[in-house]
Amino acid sequence: MKKICIVKNGDGLKQYFLLQNEWQENSIELIWDINKLRNNAEITLVSINNSHSNYHKDDNISFYNVIINSKKKSVQLLQKIRYLIKLLIILKKQKIDVLVISNFYFLGFLLLYCKISRIQIIPNFSRNEQLSSQNINLIKIFKVPDVISPGFLLDGTNFGASTKIHYRLPLYPINFFVDDHSIELPKHRYIISFIGRLIKAKGIYEFLVAANRLIAQNLDIGFYILGDGPERSYVTNFIKGNNLADQVHYMGNQTNIAIGTYLRKSTILVVPSFTEGFSKTWLEAILCETPVILTKLSGIEKLIEDRKHGLYIKIGSADDIEEKILELINNSNLYLYLRENLKKIKDNGILKNGKSFYQVIESIIMK
Repeated sequence: MKKICIVKNGDGLKQYFLLQNEWQENSIELIWDINKLRNNAEITLVSINNSHSNYHKDDNISFYNVIINSKKKSVQLLQKIRYLIKLLIILKKQKIDVLVISNFYFLGFLLLYCKISRIQIIPNFSRNEQLSSQNINLIKIFKVPDVISPGFLLDGTNFGASTKIHYRLPLYPINFFVDDHSIELPKHRYIISFIGRLIKAKGIYEFLVAANRLIAQNLDIGFYILGDGPERSYVTNFIKGNNLADQVHYMGNQTNIAIGTYLRKSTILVVPSFTEGFSKTWLEAILCETPVILTKLSGIEKLIEDRKHGLYIKIGSADDIEEKILELINNSNLYLYLRENLKKIKDNGILKNGKSFYQVIESIIMK
């Protein structure tokens, strides 16, 4: 039985316990695939996050936690070095055959170590900034056989003839497409949603500024914010301080299954991220046929064409968000045209040809 070590961001242990509850039939999250992999392999999961959860072992799966949370560069560097040392100890102690990394700290060193130790290493890209010339050149130099791409993030990237790109997409369960009738939203003529982690890089500040301006125009619009994160207090204080509670609704974290219902009830989804991997929120908008206003980041142009499936905006521009929302709610012909084209994408099978993370890893190991 192969021994696979997977390095990922987020609290893997916490997510694993969620599989026993609301995530049990949820194939969207990476932890679902990791849990399934343990049927055919021994899994070691190393989580990089802010929490202090302890080591845990279950059948064919072991959990380790590494903390990298300091904003001070000097302290963060020490934390990263500690992460590298801990990872090397785990690789040797567990006699790992395959290392899958979603965080590229010390990539060159890890590629060299794995080559010497005869460990198969698989870079699993997760964010746009990982596509640096340095990382691409390292993968070329070491002739890495396989890399994994979320959606079409790596489309057009040249790693050389030695490297195969495997595209992974989340697979959505049937209940994602069934409305949860317990979810009742206050009545507004238009519903504009923001779904994502509440951090500055997701564009939440610009979204709130645009919402405030549109509400000042006495428009019957409801703004819905789904998610949690470090900027939660800023969001709630902004809503309260500007007396927006009647039209800006903070909904907190929602299950991945519930997201489908919220999106189908939304008129428009706004994704004003400064940086992104291949966001599953983009896919969810397509699957729910909800027109999306978004920043143009790598990996999405292949699916969403400007003014055909959605409207692109400038990064960091509240003005542009406001302008594009007004354009869509005032131009019903354009709005319906976008919805029709989203339906065509959903129905033509382009999203169904992708493999899940589980299927990708299985195919690489079998090869």
